[in-house]
Amino acid sequence: WLSGPAACCLFSHGSDQDVEDLNEMLRSSDAPIARVLIETFDFVELCCGPNEVDGSPPPLSGAVVRAGLHVGPRIDIKQHPFWDLGSLRVLEWSLFLVSRGRVRLLHTAAPCTTFSIARYPRLRSKLKPEGFDPKEKATSLGNLVLLRTMALLFAIRKLSLFHGSHEHPKSAYSWQWPKLGWLFAQEIGRAHV
Repeated sequence: WLSGPAACCLFSHGSDQDVEDLNEMLRSSDAPIARVLIETFDFVELCCGPNEVDGSPPPLSGAVVRAGLHVGPRIDIKQHPFWDLGSLRVLEWSLFLVSRGRVRLLHTAAPCTTFSIARYPRLRSKLKPEGFDPKEKATSLGNLVLLRTMALLFAIRKLSLFHGSHEHPKSAYSWQWPKLGWLFAQEIGRAHV
């Protein structure tokens, strides 16, 4: 399935699993990957969760499609292992989209499960929004994904004329994190919590 310079680069720098994951995505994708990599999108959603039980896209992406806008791939590990935001390749491609003005609205919704006030046992508090033990696996993964989505929103702020949004419940501990407060404080009048 893979050929050309991109394949050479992946074969020389990627693991066998990376190559197999990409080949699987290419086999199962509706759109050729080359087309996806060069397109401009009205809307891209990160951490959107899996498709609905009936196979339809998650609610926000589905509404954007129904509005007739051009929706990019839904970037979430629950869609396909290839779309793991923990992967530097996925982060790099997302930054490419933002820095080249290839996405008009990037919506992020980092999994809030570790940031939820309803979680038991709690992994965080208002005083420790980064976590009681930031090295604990679930806490560390939550922090990584949240920080990467914030990096993308910061890149939009600095590099793009387009827009970004972030979705977390207002009560989530993530909003107590000074790093998030700083990012959204920079955007008075443009960011909405």
